[in-house]
Amino acid sequence: MRFHILAPLMIMILFISCNGTAMTAEQESSDTPENHFVPETVFLTWQQDPTTTMSIDWHTIQEGRASVVEYRPAGTSRWMEAEGGYHEFPFSDRTIHRVELTGLQPGTDYRFRFGADSKTYTF
Repeated sequence: MRFHILAPLMIMILFISCNGTAMTAEQESSDTPENHFVPETVFLTWQQDPTTTMSIDWHTIQEGRASVVEYRPAGTSRWMEAEGGYHEFPFSDRTIHRVELTGLQPGTDYRFRFGADSKTYTF
């Protein structure tokens, strides 16, 4: 029984991190900087209730980038901000960042970005 419960979770994590269709890089009309910040890797998972939370992980190589995500429901204009943590990836020049968003509205599309100079993504 446990296998059947965990199997869909494993498939969803692989689908998001490998296929990328659950998360799209969508450039909005107000999203015009020529040199967008684009992380080396972005993937989405969840640690708690998948209907109201989302964990956003991304890798950077450049130093000095804060572990902050700006997010908003689609169709709204006010960005909210969530801060997370980071750690260095062993034997690499990468930094792994993670922010967990909580209190999300079920069945709602959200936009997120890694600052005003970032592309905007959707989940």
